[in-house]
Order: sequence, then C-alpha cells, then structure tokens
Amino acid sequence: MTGADSVQALVPGAAATGTAAQLIGRDSELALLRQCVVPQEDDAGQAVLLVAEAGVGKTALLDATATQAAQAGRRILRVRGTRGEADLAFAGLHQLLWPVLSRAESLAPRQRHALQAAFGLQDDAQPHVPDRLLLGLATLTLLSDLAAEKPLLIVVDDAHWVDSGSLDVLSFLARRLEGESISVLAACRTEAAPELLSHAMQAIAVGPLDETAAHALLDAQPTAPTGRHRTRIVQCANGNPLALVELARCTDPDQLTTAPLPISRRLEDLYAAQLTALPSATRTVLLLAAAADAPDLSMVLGIVPEAADPATWQHAEHADLIRISGRSITFRHPLIRSAVYQAASQPERRQAHLHLAEALSHDFDRRAWHLAAAAFGPDDDAAAALDKTAERAISRGATESAATALEQAASLSGTPLQQAQRLMKAAGVLAVDDHVERAGELAARAAHITADDGLRRQAEMLRGWVLSAGLRQSEAFTHLMATARSLARADPEAALQALAVGAAVANHAGVDAHRQQVDEALNRMLFADGLPRLWVSTAVNPLTRRPEALAAVREALAPRPPDSPPHSPREQIWLSGMAWLLDETSAAIHFGRACDPLAHDRPEFRNRQMALTYGWACLEHGWWTHTRAVIDEANAAAATRPFGRAEVYVMTLEANLCALQGDTDRAHHLTGQVFDLVDAEPVRQIRARTHWATGLAHAATDDHEAAFAALRRMFHPDATPLHFHASPYAIADLAEAAVRSGHTEGARPLLTHLLESLPAERSARLNGRLLHAQALLDDSGRADDLFCAALTDDQLAPWPFEHAQTTLAHGQWLRRNGRINDARAPLNHALETFQRLGAAPWAARAAAELRASGVTLHAPASDALNDLSAQQQQIVRLAAEGMTNREIGERLFLSPRTVGHHLYRVFPKLGITSRHQLRDLIGGDGPGR
Repeated sequence: MTGADSVQALVPGAAATGTAAQLIGRDSELALLRQCVVPQEDDAGQAVLLVAEAGVGKTALLDATATQAAQAGRRILRVRGTRGEADLAFAGLHQLLWPVLSRAESLAPRQRHALQAAFGLQDDAQPHVPDRLLLGLATLTLLSDLAAEKPLLIVVDDAHWVDSGSLDVLSFLARRLEGESISVLAACRTEAAPELLSHAMQAIAVGPLDETAAHALLDAQPTAPTGRHRTRIVQCANGNPLALVELARCTDPDQLTTAPLPISRRLEDLYAAQLTALPSATRTVLLLAAAADAPDLSMVLGIVPEAADPATWQHAEHADLIRISGRSITFRHPLIRSAVYQAASQPERRQAHLHLAEALSHDFDRRAWHLAAAAFGPDDDAAAALDKTAERAISRGATESAATALEQAASLSGTPLQQAQRLMKAAGVLAVDDHVERAGELAARAAHITADDGLRRQAEMLRGWVLSAGLRQSEAFTHLMATARSLARADPEAALQALAVGAAVANHAGVDAHRQQVDEALNRMLFADGLPRLWVSTAVNPLTRRPEALAAVREALAPRPPDSPPHSPREQIWLSGMAWLLDETSAAIHFGRACDPLAHDRPEFRNRQMALTYGWACLEHGWWTHTRAVIDEANAAAATRPFGRAEVYVMTLEANLCALQGDTDRAHHLTGQVFDLVDAEPVRQIRARTHWATGLAHAATDDHEAAFAALRRMFHPDATPLHFHASPYAIADLAEAAVRSGHTEGARPLLTHLLESLPAERSARLNGRLLHAQALLDDSGRADDLFCAALTDDQLAPWPFEHAQTTLAHGQWLRRNGRINDARAPLNHALETFQRLGAAPWAARAAAELRASGVTLHAPASDALNDLSAQQQQIVRLAAEGMTNREIGERLFLSPRTVGHHLYRVFPKLGITSRHQLRDLIGGDGPGR
C-alpha cells in the first residue's frame, strides 16, 4: 500500500483486502484498466497514465488493478515517487530494478555497464557515463527477459514526483512495448503530469464521483452523515472520494465552509487542524517523517529520543494520519505529509532537516539536499555538498538532477562569481544533453549577475549556441553576430566560434542579408584562418567557395602522420558539414561515422547536427537503412528532450525518406507538422526540403499536378531559389512533374535562371541534376545527348536514387522515341536500383516501362519487403547480415524479444520459413553489403 488514495472510494475494510469489488463508483475505470494492462494476448503490452486531482483515488485504482494482474499471473514491480526523492538521480529506477538487479549480469556488456553506472555501481578505475538510450535499452532488455518467464506489470504511483532520469527511462520503455509481455500503469496529478509520460502513454482522466456514488460512499462510512451536514459535505467535496471520507469525519458542520477552495487546500487545512490535538513529541516526529519524505521512513526512528518510543507514533496512528507496519512508517496520504510540513514553523523545519542531514552522513546525496533545505541565506557548506552531488549525478548520466543541484547550489553561494560559475556549469550540463531552453535561461542569469568578463563571454557564447539549437532562428542569428562582434578583440577565438555557429544558422535561414553579414564579419576577422574560416565561408556560399573548401576536405581525408592528433569533434562537425554541402557524400559519411547508430564500434560521442548531416548523406548515398537508423535514434532521444530545430530536421529527413519509399501518408503527415512548427521563422532550408518531400510524395502517387505545385514553391515567383543550396537539386524532379502535368513552360524559367546564375565549376551531382532537367525540358532535339552527358562515366553513381531516376527517364525517352531495344538496359538497371533501395513507387514505374518495352517480369520478393514497416525492413536487413536478435536489438534500441516478434510476423509475408533464407532474398546497403 502506498498512501491513503488506497482508502478513497473504498468501503470499510478495503484497505486490508484491496479487492476491486470494494471500489465504489469506479466500475468503468476498472474495466478499462483491466483491458489495458491485463491483455488477452502476450504481444499487446500497454502503457497507461491515470491523471487526476489529489484524492480522486489514483492509488486505489492502481492497487486494485495490480491485485487483479497478480491474480492473473503477472509479476508486479512498483515505483512510488516522493517529493523528497524528486531530485535524486535515478531514485525511481532504483526502486523499479533493485529487486531484480541480479538479472543485469545476463545483459550485453555495454548495457550492463550503463545500468551499473546509473546505479553508482561502476568500477571507479574505469568510469563510464551512461548514454541515456543505452540505459533505456538495458532496462528494456532486463525487463523483457524477466517478462519472458512471467508477464510483467509495472506500477508507478505519484509519477509527478519521480526523478527526471527515471522518467526518461520509463518513457523509453513505454514506447517499446510491442511484442512484449509488459504493461506500464502510472498515475499522477493533473496539474503536474510529466510531459515525458504524457507523450509516451495513453492518458486516462479520472474524474470525480457522480452524486449517486458520492452518497453511496458516505453511506459506507462508520458514521454516515445525514441531513444538512450530509448536504454540506457533498457540496464541499465536489465528488472527490478522499474529501468525502475526510469531511464525513468532521462532526462540526460549521467547519465545512462553502468557500471555493481547492480540494487539496481544504484537506490540508483539515489535517492541520487535527495536528493541534496531538502531543508536542508526536508533532516533532511527524515533522521529521514529513521532512524525510522517503518510501521507507524507518530511518527517522533513531534521530531523536521521542522517535524510538512507539507511544509517540501511536497518537498519530490513532488519529489515522500514518500507517505503521513493523519499522515502516508511511503517511496515509501525501496531503497529510504536506500539511504536517507546512504547519511547522521555519525554525522547526530547519531543525528537522539538520537532524536528518546528521543522520544521513552515510547517504551523501540525501544529506546534501537536507543541508540545502536547512540553509538560511548563503551557506558555503551546503552549496559545496550540492556541487559534489551534481558531480555524482553527472557521472551517472542524470543531467537534469545535476543541473537542479547546481542551480540550488548557486542560490546558496556567497558571491556573485560563485553563483555565476555554478549557473554556467548547470547550463553547460544541460546544453550537452540538449535541454537547450533551460540552459539558455541559466546562462542568461549567469551573464546578468557576474562582473567577470571571461565568464560573461562564456555565458553569451552558450546562449547563442542554445538559441541556434531551438526554433527562434532570427533571435539566434542576431545574438550570435552581436557576440562575434563584441568578442573580436577581447577573445578572437571565441568570436570565430560564435561566427561559425552564426554561419550555420545563416545557412539554415537562407536569407541573403544574413549570409552577407557573415561574409562581412569574416572579412573583418583578419586573424581567422584554416578550417574554421573555410567552414564559415562554405556554410554561406558552398557553390562559389567550392575549390578551396574541396581541397581542404580531400586533404583531411588523406592519411595522417602517426604522431598527428586526430580531428577534434568540432573539426569533424565542420568537415562533415562542408563535405555534405560540396556533394562529397562519401567524405561526409566518413567524418560522420561517429554518429552512425549501425556502426559496430560506435563511440558514445554524438552530436545532433553532425548526426543529421550523416543521415542526409546516407539518404543521398542510398544507405537508407542507415538513414532510418539515424531517424529512429534521433526520435528516441527527442522523445525525452525538449523540441528544437534538430527535431524539425529529423521530421524533414524522415518525410523525404518516406516519400521515396512510398509511405506517402506518413510523408504528408510529417510535412504538415513541419510547416506548422516553422510558420513564423526564416528557415528556408527546412521549408525547401519539406516542399521537396511533399512533391516527391505526390509524385509517388502520380499526382503530378500537386507535385509540380509543391516543387514550384522551392523557388520564388521571380525564379530565384527559395534556398540558395537546397532548391537547385530539386530541379530534375520539378522538370519531370512539369512535363507530366503540362507545366513545361512554367519550369523553363527556373532552369534558365539556375544555368545562368550557378558557377560553372559544380559537383557531378548538381551537374547531373541540371542535365537531367535540360533533357526533360529540351525542345531542340538534344535530349538524348543531354541524358548521356548526365550519365557519362557513371558520374551519378554515388547518388544511386538520382542515378536511377536519370536512367529511368532516359529509358522512357528511348522507348517513346521508338528505340525499344536500347531502352531495355537502362530501364532494367533503374528497376534493380529502385528495388534494392526500396523505392517502391519508382520501381513500379520502371517495371511498367519494361513491360511496355516487351519484357516479361515476375513479382520480385523485394516487393513484399517494401510492404513491411520501416522498422521491420531494418530488422530484416540486419538479420540478413547474420546478426542475432540481441545484436539487432542493441543497434535499433529494441529488446531481443521485440526483434523476434517482428521476424516471426514478417517471414510469412516474405514467403520464407527461416532467417537463413534472408541472405539470398535481400541485399543489404551500406558498408556491410
């Protein structure tokens, strides 16, 4: 039992038996929960979040459902959030897994180490900061193995008080229950519902009891109220079961004011009134218990002499404020704990926390928080203790807990410099873990309170970086440029770093004025040289600065002397971005391999922007399995982090991949979301690529009129590109949509502008796209020559989809111009490429052209593969490479059981009976091919 919600809406005796039959007025809720968390099929794991105000009966519903699940043969694991543990790193995960932690020995080494690090059990000689996705996977795998023996129900009470790191893991788990014999049932207060769980779980709102149920509950009380007293209780309680029970105990009707008070406030006042009748010693030990606020309050028994005397506690037990079982003491309801704490004076609360800090000398983190709660004004000892707690949380991967500790330590610091330093440390921790909004707020506070120029510069730099990671791109650019100008003399290196980030923002924005500002600022930085300068100039002018930047990328690819240092993460980001902008796609993949979710030896370092560059490069290079892996990992991480620009790019990348693969409904859904999110921001690269995805999705369904309209939006009415870099590459798709929809004359001015404005020295890819478009729109009899020029020496081979597109278009032209025999080879090549990639709509188009040229085709097995979901295709391709279910699960952040579940379901669709047949059926992509 956890708290007094267990007596809400219960008849007398329900707390002892906990059977569902004794809940009054909750039949529909119980039936729904039973259906959700005790499913009939083992592969129907569910995640349900009960949301209600305090006192409505969340815990009673949890307990009743858990009892039913246990009777149905399920194993139950429980977590109870408490205010006292809300800032302790992985306190909730500790409750969940500690009873079964011995099972971690069977996990793969990386997963086992992540779990041990989060629990503080790692070898200090080999510290390992756990990756949050790997920690989630370790938890999922452990619980999945457990559930394979006996179906599992996880019950989380008072989720609004569960620490953020544990909520991350629970959210990860709740999104991955397909094929698992695991259900998750959580409960929280309406006003404090954790956003992570709200997005990951099916929310069920539990409302007040109706009037009939309210009267039934009053009838079930030991002394059922009557007359005016009863009417006043029903009016005051407003259907809240706990309020009905507690107000029924109140024998004085005049105490039941009809003032419009919140139920929680009304109940706290009732409980506080009860405290005045208790002996002083009892109030003292209750305050200790309230200040401790831990799942097991037996620790308070030895703090003061009165606490060791059972008689002291009996007064509170007789008043029905607490429950005592052996050495375990729990408040009957969290509102009682709150009432006890608030009723005490500030000196009394301070003394209680000091007592607890002294008693918890063996538990450093709890001791630190009690010292902080006892502090009155600046307190260097408490601040230092919190600082150390933050370091421990960082080492365990609990970044939000660390930042909270540092922010509190800053408030207790004695000088503005110490305050700013700790705020900056907290901001840095959050920024690295992508909590950019809060990081920016803390950095702004640090800049405001410090007089230290160096620290203020750091704060301004960090603010610019976090702004750039969000969606407020105009504000980010203005701040970064101002920072670069202000630091040019005092700190030239920092100024160049600010300009480097500003150049990336200018690239995304695609606004000519922004690009010009970056160029002018760079020209004033005479000290700027080398790779940083090349990155800045390439980011804003990749087409005109190509020769110098290309030489730098190729030099970076050359073998380095054995004693030369490796490229730093920042240099890798610049090189990867430059290579991608220059269409050196293989080089972009090379520099981005640190972000490859499918790499066998992937390090823990990740950078979201670099990962996205890698994802786009893989998409263009035909490594769509790797692209999907980048998307899945980014979505998994985004599910536990605030929304920002990177998430919008992920949606845009996924929309393009879905359109190419023929999942047009998903593509249109994603593009609609993106346009809604960037409505007021100048992010033309996102807009252009989203229009491109929309056009491809329409083209995939042969709606060429709509495709042309979408692709035409990638250019301004005056024919200039919407985005200086992204738009030109879509010209071939636009030309094809124009020809098929009768808008040829509408496409020609766009092509003419590009041919006249783009530099003569351009990449093979861009040149091939322009030649493709010229051939489609040609009216001078040169189409064949233009197609052949685009395909000369397989110069488009590094971009297989675009190569196949051009080959298909050439084959179509040949067939329609009577050269049927010549058409068959290019059409067949295009068909094979589209099938290998999984570009189902274009494969169907190539097959239709081949049949029209007299070739008899049989439906290939890859058609069945294209009918699978994106995740199932990934699993099948990795299984075809010979990977085990556990290896696939670790790569895709799924449990081995879920992997097996998917394979079991797809084998019949593919017409096979074992995984050994997959290798002959499927050709992989990427380096493992």
